[in-house]
Amino acid sequence: MSKVVLGIHSNVTSGDKTGGHAWISITTLGRTTCYGLWPDEHGRTIDNGSGTDIRRGLETIAGARASRYYELTPTQAAALHTELGRNVTWNYTHNCSSWASDVIARVVGEDVDADDMSLLGAESPRQLGASIRRLETRSPTSRMSPVPAGAAPTGSSAASSW
Repeated sequence: MSKVVLGIHSNVTSGDKTGGHAWISITTLGRTTCYGLWPDEHGRTIDNGSGTDIRRGLETIAGARASRYYELTPTQAAALHTELGRNVTWNYTHNCSSWASDVIARVVGEDVDADDMSLLGAESPRQLGASIRRLETRSPTSRMSPVPAGAAPTGSSAASSW
């Protein structure tokens, strides 16, 4: 099986509390595909009714202000495939940042915190971006040098934000 690298990204790390976007990427055989959670009502999407709001190919890594990468074991790659096959609905309490954070937690076991206390605990791309930056300060990654497959998570990014 070829190396699979999962990335989590945010295009904001500070500033506007409600703006920005977060998404994940998957790199296999040198090809990267991005996935994000988008509402049917957004101008960049087509309303697919009760279909999943996980959309493919609407983002690029180039737009990221903060990114973190993980090499996946075959078991984790299968878990990621399951996550992408779920029928997930976007809403204000389960948005792009909470979805991306949840995928990372379920697939690799690292808590990339998106909870924004200034928004009464709702998740935001801004908070996710700040959490990614904190994790990257402690343990830097890149697409070419991700967290090694099967490595224990570095821990919750929330711990350093309190």
